[in-house]
Amino acid sequence: MAGKIVADTLEHSTAGSIATNYVVNGVAKTWVYYDQSSGTGSIQDSLNVSSADDDGTGKQGINFTNSMGNALYSVGGFNEDGFGENDAIGIHRDGDQIRSASEFNYLCMSGTSKNEGKSSIQLYGDLA
Repeated sequence: MAGKIVADTLEHSTAGSIATNYVVNGVAKTWVYYDQSSGTGSIQDSLNVSSADDDGTGKQGINFTNSMGNALYSVGGFNEDGFGENDAIGIHRDGDQIRSASEFNYLCMSGTSKNEGKSSIQLYGDLA
């Protein structure tokens, strides 16, 4: 049996502030399931992602619907390359991380960028 909690207001006492902060601050503010197995790339499902862009072979970017509060957010992710256990890795490639977008690479273990496979990416931080 699946259930859900629906509330217009979340209140807490001083003793409950840790739990409330965990709920508000501890959840992903952005996530995306990105499929580039066709070579062109497409967003399959997402939260807080307005669009994606192709930055070259194996290089993608996602643009946020709502920007992060600052550029000091954390990125996690996972790649899949189909069947087997051979070669997919992902790299968050923001040299100058910005509040409104994130860039990532899909690579083979050999270090070669590829337009294939699927990526699951999550971002944690404060929304603006």
